[in-house]
Amino acid sequence: MIVGGVIQGTSVHFAMFLVSRFIIGCGIVFANAYSPMLIGELAHPKERQVITSLYQTSWYIRAILAAWITFGTYQMAGDWSWRIPSLLQAAPAIFQLVGIYFMPESPRWLIAKGRCAEAHAILTKYHGNNNPEDEIVTLEFQQMKGVIETELANETGWKTLLTTPGNRKRMIIIICLGMFSQWSGVGLVS
Repeated sequence: MIVGGVIQGTSVHFAMFLVSRFIIGCGIVFANAYSPMLIGELAHPKERQVITSLYQTSWYIRAILAAWITFGTYQMAGDWSWRIPSLLQAAPAIFQLVGIYFMPESPRWLIAKGRCAEAHAILTKYHGNNNPEDEIVTLEFQQMKGVIETELANETGWKTLLTTPGNRKRMIIIICLGMFSQWSGVGLVS
């Protein structure tokens, strides 16, 4: 998203602008898909619903902020009226890039990679108030471990999406749902 924002802000022709929008669109998929999952894993179970809903709410707050920034630059002379908002859209991605170094790993990912002690330590820190014997930590760790063991034992891959007519139909529906939800409303205009 940083690369896309810089390319968009420095665009010299329409094709360059379109390529930048495509790059930003590809990058935003990762933020939309993986951020709420990590937030859900790290949030304490009592606060999980509120914290994960704040993530979605923040999208609308940022959209309002972006609209006001664009409104503020609307009257500027020259190209800077659209270049400033285009360049500023890279700012959240820069914060994310810096923040990655301060974020803990996903406990589920650690368990899947056989790093159970690290996963338990993260759950202890965020869910058990640094008490490794906390009941919530034990239950969540066992649940995560059980689900991951089941997933790893069930050897399915991407190929299974294409092997049966039912799976192909479901895959097409999922792709169309994602595509058409982005091709309407604000997603279409922006």
